[in-house]
Amino acid sequence: METFGSIPSQADSPKILAEDETANARSQLDAIDRSQVMIEYDMDATILRANANFLRTFDYTAAELAGPAPLSEAAGFRMANSPVPSSIPSLIAGPTVSSERRPTVLVVDDEPLYLALIADILGAEYQILVADEGMTGLQIATDNLPHLILLDLMMPEIDGFEVYRCLKADRRTCEVPVIFITGVGDVATETKGLKMGAVDYINKPINPDLLKARVGTQINFKLMRDKLVQLAATDGLTGLANRSHFDGMLAYEYARHLRSGKELSLIMLDIDQFKAFNDAYGHISGDECLREVARAMTKTASRATDLVARYGGEEFVVLLPETNLQGAVMLAEKVRNCIGGLALPHRDSSAGHVTASLGVVSGKFLTGSSIMDVLAEADVQLYAAKAGGRNRVAFRALGKPGLRD
Repeated sequence: METFGSIPSQADSPKILAEDETANARSQLDAIDRSQVMIEYDMDATILRANANFLRTFDYTAAELAGPAPLSEAAGFRMANSPVPSSIPSLIAGPTVSSERRPTVLVVDDEPLYLALIADILGAEYQILVADEGMTGLQIATDNLPHLILLDLMMPEIDGFEVYRCLKADRRTCEVPVIFITGVGDVATETKGLKMGAVDYINKPINPDLLKARVGTQINFKLMRDKLVQLAATDGLTGLANRSHFDGMLAYEYARHLRSGKELSLIMLDIDQFKAFNDAYGHISGDECLREVARAMTKTASRATDLVARYGGEEFVVLLPETNLQGAVMLAEKVRNCIGGLALPHRDSSAGHVTASLGVVSGKFLTGSSIMDVLAEADVQLYAAKAGGRNRVAFRALGKPGLRD
């Protein structure tokens, strides 16, 4: 059973319901006081906001629950990449005609009716992921990093407050805004949630217009904030991560590897005789040289976990989590060869073109060591490569030095 997948969008919902389906839908809504639920439901109209198939969620048999995957495949909808077992049908809004990636909203609620209702209300504008309990919601959040989470407070096993604490304690999800959903409209509960850091509250029964307005506001805030964060973490010339972002990621990965005991590697690179290049060809050509080197490094260090950054001037770094010395040295050699393969003319270089020297450090760092030890050793190896004749890789791990031409 999948927690998220594809469902037809509102445009695919039936225009008019048969009387028996209408009666069935009404009976399901009675359980949550249908008289208060803000659904545009008019027997004489041609649109029913809530899809009748999902209003009958509680009547599904085990065989019917297994149906969404093949149904969505037959309909041609894209399935999510990392399905997680769940006890409810897969729900995800169908794609719109726009080719742009839509913001993602994760809905965590133990009531399938509300999952279906919210998916139907928001599905035309956002990609919707759903979870019917807290732990599944946490897993989907870390796997997909949604732009916004709608989180029900009252759930079995782990309630919304505890899910929220877990989200904020995880570096991957701590910046995702959360709107609490609650059927308990008391001031104390709302105050507690807002003091914890929730960005807003939505009360049940859900008003579709209010839901769309509040979700839209928070999505816009998140997109603007993400853009500012990206700009603040990016080197303006090369488009790589900048020094500030690298320092933060190095601190994070260093602490993580201290706990796990796994190897962490760092490559430090310097373009050989770059000052002479600037003097000979001018700063505009020097800037283009830096961009070409950055593109070559990004192309070579292609793992999602690798971080390529501009360290300063003509110096670059590559942070390689869970990588041993052999793997780091191999990658450093590929980077060196790729830069040489650019064949950028450099009349003051013995090779006749732009080259680079690289220092590599790798190890299982122990308690008592520091980040400065990693940077200092990488710097030592970089200058060893330069002293050895430039255009080469020097490396060290666990006290074992070496040099490669």
